[in-house]
Amino acid sequence: MKGTVEFAYLIVVLLTVTGSLAAETRKERVTWSEVAAATSGAKITMVLPSGTEIRGRVLELEPQALIVDVTKTSNSKDVAKGRASIPRSSASTIHVRKCGVKWRAILGIGLPAGLLAATAGAINAQSPTVKGEEAYGVGVAVAAGSAVAGYFIGRQLDCHDTDIAVTP
Repeated sequence: MKGTVEFAYLIVVLLTVTGSLAAETRKERVTWSEVAAATSGAKITMVLPSGTEIRGRVLELEPQALIVDVTKTSNSKDVAKGRASIPRSSASTIHVRKCGVKWRAILGIGLPAGLLAATAGAINAQSPTVKGEEAYGVGVAVAAGSAVAGYFIGRQLDCHDTDIAVTP
């Protein structure tokens, strides 16, 4: 039981450390014509001059408007969910979040596999009386716990935030 508690503490420490490492938000300045490229494939958040916060994905960039697929809005009377046209004058700052999958795959699959092999080897070498179902149960618990932890740690490392200021 002591090993389980230590493992839980290790996971909490790793989540805290990786959360603080990945928390840095970059800042960029782009022209209107560069907004589409800067937001491509990313989730965006904007606060409009009316105070309404919207979240979604940029669908296209028009000369005088940003076309957004709004998935969340703080005021559905001002901006409804779905396809919305945001005037160019209202799009002065855009928060962009881009996420990959590299670290989620490495830590969500590689970490559990490595820990499962290490646990099985340690149990086999250190405890000749623990065999079969007991060893299997410990290995599965370690692999499942590390898969969940690896996914969340990897997600923190895979996501990058950028605040984009659109220059007039």
